[in-house]
Amino acid sequence: MSSDDLCIEQLTALGPALLRYLDATCPSYMDTEGLCQDVLLTLYVNRSQWKGIDSLEAWSIKIAKNKVVDEHRRERKRRNYKDKYSEYHAFRIACMNSCQSDFFHDLAIFQSGLEDQEKEILGLWVEGVSYSEIARKTNSSSSAIGRCIHRMKTALASFLSKNGYGNE
Repeated sequence: MSSDDLCIEQLTALGPALLRYLDATCPSYMDTEGLCQDVLLTLYVNRSQWKGIDSLEAWSIKIAKNKVVDEHRRERKRRNYKDKYSEYHAFRIACMNSCQSDFFHDLAIFQSGLEDQEKEILGLWVEGVSYSEIARKTNSSSSAIGRCIHRMKTALASFLSKNGYGNE
C-alpha cells in the first residue's frame, strides 16, 4: 500500500469523528460538512508533516478550531457590516422621507457647526466607507473615528429633535 493510499485511509477513518466534533462545537450557522472537508483537505496537503495517527487527531482538532474561529470572525464582520448598512440606510430614508422643505436647510446649519475634519468624516460615513478606510483617509485612528461619528450622530439627533424632526 502506497503512502498516499495509507494517508487517504487514515483521513477517511478520521472524517466521521471530526464531523461529530464540529457538529457538537460549531454555531448553527456554520457549514460543518464544508469545514470538515476543509480540515481534511488541509491535513492531506500537509501530510508530509504528520507524526503518526495520534498527532493527526490532535492536529485535526487544532486546524478545525482555527477554521471555526476564522469563520466566526467572517460572520461577525458580515453582521457588523449589515448593522452599519441598515443604520446608514435608515438615516438616508429619514432624510428622503422628510417632506418639510427646510429639513436640508436645517441639516446644512448643523453641518456648518462642525469642524472641517468632522464634516469629512461624516461625509465619508454617510457614503458607507468603513471606519478603517475613513481613518486612513483622515489620518486618525479607527477608535477616534468611531467616537467622532457617535458624537456627531448624537448631536444630529438632538439638533433634529429640537427643530421638530422627531422619530416619525
